[in-house]
Order: sequence, then structure tokens, then C-alpha cells
Amino acid sequence: MTNSSPSPRLLALAGLAVTAGREIMAIYAKPLTAREKADLTPVTEADEAAERIILAGLKSQDPDIPVISEEAAAAGFIPETGERFYLVDPLDGTKEFLSRNGEFTVNIALIDKGSPIAGVVLAPALGRLFCGETGAARSRRIWRRRPMSRLLPGTPSRRAWRHPMVRSSSPAARIATSALKPFSNA
Repeated sequence: MTNSSPSPRLLALAGLAVTAGREIMAIYAKPLTAREKADLTPVTEADEAAERIILAGLKSQDPDIPVISEEAAAAGFIPETGERFYLVDPLDGTKEFLSRNGEFTVNIALIDKGSPIAGVVLAPALGRLFCGETGAARSRRIWRRRPMSRLLPGTPSRRAWRHPMVRSSSPAARIATSALKPFSNA
């Protein structure tokens, strides 16, 4: 492993995940509803909102790299891919999201020649961001929150949302930079 700083691409991916995670948690705090996709799995407003955020960010960041995303694929849109593409699950664990157990993630990976070369996994309810790129892996608690058992189901603690990174309206890379600076390599 290396002690080098995260690449600009990894910072941007982390920023997209955090932005999508904030939107997911805002929806998590409200009454939840779901509908079934063609494969009989649930989809929620949070899945779709997070996907919109991530797809827009990736299109802006890397317009020439195709994206395979869960909700778009479920709707029948699977782009032609070459050796390099993004693989996105904007809300992995929709059933867990609906049961309000906090065990769901935002996943974004860059795949090259069949192998992941950069990726982020954000557990927004737990305030944990995991990311890695070829040669380095990182983990960071990005905000604190009270134990889920002490909260009303689905209600983020006020303290969780006071963290400057969570409140920030800065560009995604700046948000991610503040989250990733003091990483210890895993």
C-alpha cells in the first residue's frame, strides 16, 4: 500500500457518493414507499434520486465513459461498453433501507479490462466511507450520529447533520477532500 493522496478521480467519486448519500438520508427521514421493478425487487424514490445525482456527476466528470447503473439497467437501458466503464448501484440494500435498519450503501466503481481500478462504498446511515484505487484502500468515518436504536426509525440525528462536510454546499471534490484527508491506509 502507498501513503499517496487519493487521486482527483477518487475524490470526485467520493464526493458523488456523499452527495447521493445526503439525498438518500433526507428521504430516509420521511415516510417510505416502494414499488416493484420487473424483476420483483423494490425500488424507492431514494434509489432514483441517488442514481440521478451520480449519473449527472459521472457524465460531467467523464462524459466518454459509459455507465451501467442498476435502475437504468432494470428499465432496459444498458449502454455499449468497451474495456472501461462505471458500475453503479445507487442504493444497494433497498430492502434494508425500507426496513430502516441502516444497512444500505451507495456503490460506484470504475472498471477497466474486467477489474475495478477505483471505487467508493458509502454507508450513509453509518457515516462510513470506504474507497480504494489501484494500490491503495482507505476508510473514514465521515460524520457521527447517535446509535440507530436511540433514534426514531429513519430520523437522522441533528448532530449527524452538523458536521461541516454534511452541511457543505461545496463542489463534490471539496466535500470528498475534507472527508479523505486524514485517511489511514488499510
